[in-house]
Amino acid sequence: MLNDKQFRFECENCGRCCIDKETIVNITFFDIKRIYSKLKLTIDELIHILGFYIFDKPLSQDTLLKMVISPIITEKGFAFLGLRKLENNYCFFFDKEEKKCRIYEIRPDICRIFPFSFEYKDKDVINIIYSKKAKQYCIGINNDAPTINKNKLKALALEFSKILKKNEEIISDWNNILSKKKRKLSIRDFIEYILKLEF
Repeated sequence: MLNDKQFRFECENCGRCCIDKETIVNITFFDIKRIYSKLKLTIDELIHILGFYIFDKPLSQDTLLKMVISPIITEKGFAFLGLRKLENNYCFFFDKEEKKCRIYEIRPDICRIFPFSFEYKDKDVINIIYSKKAKQYCIGINNDAPTINKNKLKALALEFSKILKKNEEIISDWNNILSKKKRKLSIRDFIEYILKLEF
């Protein structure tokens, strides 16, 4: 189900979504395996491009609801997994000179759906909206931009819903494994676990 709003968007290649200092590009395990495979990375190189964002305070329910993907247990506590940000807050894969993504064809799913966000009301209702961040800084959302085909948006929402569901199952499995282990597992253990999964 879609709301009746007409969505207008055309990417202006401004790069604002790639350099916002408060934006974490959440990544799924599908993203990890795709990037690892397509770029032919070593495990060390893969770890280098990932960010494990650990909060120094207990997470409120409100904070958890804002995050697209649940946190994982690491040896340093609960962490949200995303692409690493550089010291200037740019995404690791943002090309500053060209103002574009260096891995656009294999970019994370969260980047593929931008500037949209999906509210999953129940199993039959998906409400499509502009994400809050997109409304703040995306210049591609304007009255002169072309209208987005609602059937394409619906298909994208359903696909993303399936990805998130499987991703949450994998997070839950990993967190359950760690809660039963006597020793703390490292980030490398986590990456090796992910890369062995078949999906």
